Amino acid sequence: MQALEPQMEALLEQLVPDLVSSSGGAEREEIDELEHVAGRSLPPFHRWFLDRFGRSMGPLAYRSLDFSCKGILTAYADGRVEHDPRYLLIAYDHDPAYPSHAFYDLDSPARDDALVVAGEYIDEEELVPSFETLREMIAWGALATLGVHRRPQRCDGLFRSADGDALPTLLATLEDLGFVTPIATGRYCGVFRGPDMDMISKSTPGRDPYLQAFNVGAADATKIRALLGRIVSETSLELKIYRWDPALP
Repeated sequence: MQALEPQMEALLEQLVPDLVSSSGGAEREEIDELEHVAGRSLPPFHRWFLDRFGRSMGPLAYRSLDFSCKGILTAYADGRVEHDPRYLLIAYDHDPAYPSHAFYDLDSPARDDALVVAGEYIDEEELVPSFETLREMIAWGALATLGVHRRPQRCDGLFRSADGDALPTLLATLEDLGFVTPIATGRYCGVFRGPDMDMISKSTPGRDPYLQAFNVGAADATKIRALLGRIVSETSLELKIYRWDPALP
């Protein structure tokens, strides 16, 4: 049977070779019940995600966000989250101090998926756009945790474009340098794998994406400096570095 999300499957299996045995999907009845709660069809990607990881995300799990179908249904049943025809809970945040749950904005579909917003309560002024799709959120988070953050040297910063969207310029340069984009993304998120190097970038959905905050990881600072130097010298992008981890001498 043809895989429904071949790009995502390939990326996640690169990052977690034993992913099949360390994760698990929700029961079909649970997924159907959540669709009943939503009051409309779930985005196709969400159905795939729940069928694949709706019981356990294994090594892909977030620190405090519970994406499980059971956890979502329980949050609704307990009254911890209110029902809303537009916003559907997709991950409950168990952080006791500053919870920021993840919701779908079902009125903002995109590429068989939907806009992800975050906040403690369902309130249009409270909810903040996070990722244009759940697909991008999962890929970005997986590569951050299991790619970038596992490299010996990391760097966080910001690219700024004075000519429009920053991402197409960044993407074209990275492809010339041998990077690949394991999943297709929109205007606001980038996921890149290069020779012995990983990079992720993002901006806020709905805003003019002339900025791209980035995180890059490699074997050493020399490789990262060479990469950033090429990007700045060969494009019109402006660069601001916020942090080296570990800190450079």
